[in-house]
Amino acid sequence: MSKATASKRLIGSSGKLRRRHITLLVALAPIALAGCAVKTPPQIRTSHGESSAITTLNLLPPDEKQTQRMAMHSALVKEFGERGVSLSPQADNIGEFAIASTDANLGVYMGKAGNTGEEPRPVAEPRDPKWLDICSPVRVQATLAVFDKGSGNLTKRSRAHSTICKGDALPYATLSKVLADDLLAQ
Repeated sequence: MSKATASKRLIGSSGKLRRRHITLLVALAPIALAGCAVKTPPQIRTSHGESSAITTLNLLPPDEKQTQRMAMHSALVKEFGERGVSLSPQADNIGEFAIASTDANLGVYMGKAGNTGEEPRPVAEPRDPKWLDICSPVRVQATLAVFDKGSGNLTKRSRAHSTICKGDALPYATLSKVLADDLLAQ
């Protein structure tokens, strides 16, 4: 066998090997990147009202049968405690929260009941499915509203959202963190 023939065989086999590596990388890339395609960290979607120096808060407790609300309440209690906010039924500010999860490919719209004249405005746009998705995306939304105890007026309302994979644990801690940060931001 001549040197040229041996060299061609070596180059030919390494070229096949290189093509196999590239094919394998292309096949594995969607799996490696898929987690990034669906999940998003919690972020504030809307914030209404003035931030204020809240030092005490009456965070209304949920019914014990509502496990999602119990978990969110615990996470909020922890976040407010870490920020020096004391929780007391006698506080001048009353806090109420809600948490919900929906299919992220569906939009969430807001409108007035019975008003058929105008289009409802989107609160959350439908998420376009991506070819890298390997799970069903779920949008988790949480709202924290604070009312003045004396007047009953809304002082501050924050809405946060996150996208997770269906079946993942709901991000109570991280949603509570961004809601508390937004409420107490100066």
